[in-house]
Amino acid sequence: MEALVKIEFPQIPNEWDYDESVKIGRQIWMRWKDITGEMAEHFYVAREKLRHWGGDRKSKEYQQVIPLVDKTWGDYCQEITGWDKNNARDAFNRMLRSIFGPVIDEHRLDDSMEDLDDRAIIPYDENIYFLSNKFQEKREGDFKLLAEGEIFPTLKRRSWFFHKETGAEFTLREYARVQTFPDTFKFVGTYETIKDQIGNAVAPHMARYVGKKLKGKTLGDLFAGCGGLSYGLVELGKHAIWAVERDAKYARTYKANHPRAMVVTRDIKKLDPGDFKKVDIVVGGPPCPGLSLSGKRLKNDPRNDLYKEFIRFVKMLAPEEFLMENVPQIRGMVPQIIRGFEKAGYNVQTELVKGLEIGMRQRRNRFFFTGKRKKDEDHINE
Repeated sequence: MEALVKIEFPQIPNEWDYDESVKIGRQIWMRWKDITGEMAEHFYVAREKLRHWGGDRKSKEYQQVIPLVDKTWGDYCQEITGWDKNNARDAFNRMLRSIFGPVIDEHRLDDSMEDLDDRAIIPYDENIYFLSNKFQEKREGDFKLLAEGEIFPTLKRRSWFFHKETGAEFTLREYARVQTFPDTFKFVGTYETIKDQIGNAVAPHMARYVGKKLKGKTLGDLFAGCGGLSYGLVELGKHAIWAVERDAKYARTYKANHPRAMVVTRDIKKLDPGDFKKVDIVVGGPPCPGLSLSGKRLKNDPRNDLYKEFIRFVKMLAPEEFLMENVPQIRGMVPQIIRGFEKAGYNVQTELVKGLEIGMRQRRNRFFFTGKRKKDEDHINE
């Protein structure tokens, strides 16, 4: 690369064509590693033509510098590189400073003179907006650009979905719709905690699909989360009597949607099932973070055994039915889980439910255990 000390101020021509400059700029960009000061002047002129000086825009000086095109310096850099607008603009600015450094600062060509980027703001509440993370450089979780009508990938608590047409991140309500929550469902918490609740929830549509097999009317919910599983069952005419959810952030949302249910926020291992009312059905989704694809997948994670707490409640309360939900990866533990339920006195069926096959627009798969209490003759036959 040519020596990066160039103090001459490039001449800005009166005549300048945006499209022609982009065309030439792309050819220069192909030689980025060997760029010379003369080549860099091409981009300097483009930036000078496209930046906003401020002041009286009707002045002759302004009209000589600013072309009559509805484009920004960021647009220009993006068209040449194909990169994200902010990243492309930053790369060109660094290159120009390395070559014209002192002059650029003298003539106010630093980033502070750039107009704000065009990332979308997302309405959340009255006069409260979240800034779209479209240009965020580092993300935890999945980043997806989705076109209108496209099938959704599995929504996780750290997923980032953006509208391909506008670049705006999904609103919390749009995330909830991906999970099939109706707009009447209430969420309580901060932006991040609500997003966690939605991503971790059992989709109500999935709960309705599986719940049609259950005949009971009253239910108790273990590892209840924000209440998606219970909500789907309530839509089938069932009633939540109590719930156990250790995380108070999730429990508040549960209570808002199941106001008549008793919601307990203690560690389930410290609870006595005998303190809870009898119900027709015990439901829930014990977390197995060591199995989930979105977790660290530690086989020895003690939380993988929380299903045993579910079995303990079922054995003590002896409901006529139960419904337990989990990630598909739990299938490797199916034999031992079934043995546990059978010892508790239940016949067990399992089913892998695929969201796309039951009318959802999301590639969400979940594994369900359903059980019915054995009758006396079943025990005799054993």
